Amino acid sequence: MEENQISDTEVQNLSTDGENTLEKEQTVSSPVLPSYIKSYSQTHIESTIVDQTWKIDKYMRFSRITNIIPFPSFLKIGPCKIEFRVPFDSPYLRKRIQLRILTNKQSFDGSCTTTIMAPTANNVLSSKFISGRISDRILLIEISLSDSQISYTDSLIIHCKFEIFHNLINKTVHMNLLPSSKEFSKDVTHVEDSTSDEFRFKDEESIKFIVGEDQYVISKKSLCAINSSYFNNICRTHEGEEKNMTINMNELVADNEVESFGQILLYILTGSIDHGDCDMLKELLTTAHKYDVSALKLTCENYLLRYITIDNAVELIQLAFSSNAKFLETHSASFIKFHIIEIRDTKEFRNLPPEDFNKIMELIEKSEVEISTHQFLLSRAMINETFTLAPI
Repeated sequence: MEENQISDTEVQNLSTDGENTLEKEQTVSSPVLPSYIKSYSQTHIESTIVDQTWKIDKYMRFSRITNIIPFPSFLKIGPCKIEFRVPFDSPYLRKRIQLRILTNKQSFDGSCTTTIMAPTANNVLSSKFISGRISDRILLIEISLSDSQISYTDSLIIHCKFEIFHNLINKTVHMNLLPSSKEFSKDVTHVEDSTSDEFRFKDEESIKFIVGEDQYVISKKSLCAINSSYFNNICRTHEGEEKNMTINMNELVADNEVESFGQILLYILTGSIDHGDCDMLKELLTTAHKYDVSALKLTCENYLLRYITIDNAVELIQLAFSSNAKFLETHSASFIKFHIIEIRDTKEFRNLPPEDFNKIMELIEKSEVEISTHQFLLSRAMINETFTLAPI
């Protein structure tokens, strides 16, 4: 950052032996975040629907002549038939109508809704839904003639709606929300590894930051360890064993940075942040970008992605653009690609500036979504599984 960014600060010499302040001194360490993988999946079934209706005049006479109703061939299954039976097993048994599908000993995964209606006003006499493994001679429906109040001379309308399952398609996007160690190490430089004399400070050299009523005493070694040009400049500018630095409150209030700047100082001291507030994380990311605290930026990006939703995805990727937050940008684009049907109808997406819209479209074109395909087999209940990476 340019030197004039600290020109409005007040610096005073301070003795090192005894003022009672809210001193919080701790050597900063590399961010240690738990491994966190967030995944989203969408599943749908590719299927063929066969919708067939028959009208059978004088169904009782028909059943005594033949018990087979011709049926169009199912895709990949071959010729099928419907068995129409009115069993007369015993004069003491109730007469009933049974419908079964004949598949020439083939079976398939799917469903069937079978409905029997009287021709008059399409009065539904009975309806049944089955699903799962549809095998040869499976019972589709059974109806008692005595309960249905239809005469033997009536006509019947039979309606069958089959859905044959072909493939179970699962689309998944994985977000590994822990940046690689290389990403962290390039942003966190430890003083002991530095060969530059200008960043070699004694342990007792520190700076006191006064932000409102809070005071933070931080060693120069810790300030330089975060590899921030802003804090490095402060360390170079102010010499001495301990300095009192008063932050210009008017500048911070104007930028709504009072709380987030204090969070930066706490992060330098403790190496951790409060990640329970999404709005605070957004402000902290912006402030960390302004003051060039790259490791804190990555931490904020990591936690913000845990809060990503269809409603705020566009806002987060725009925040990534303005803060040059590449980790947040990449994963937000993958999320938008995965949920593009829902997100494209949101007000935020429709009102995107052309420049941001073009950036998002370029990013989602490059992102990949894992697609797994489970194939339903015709003759047995095994599943073939393949995995591919492809655009949605």
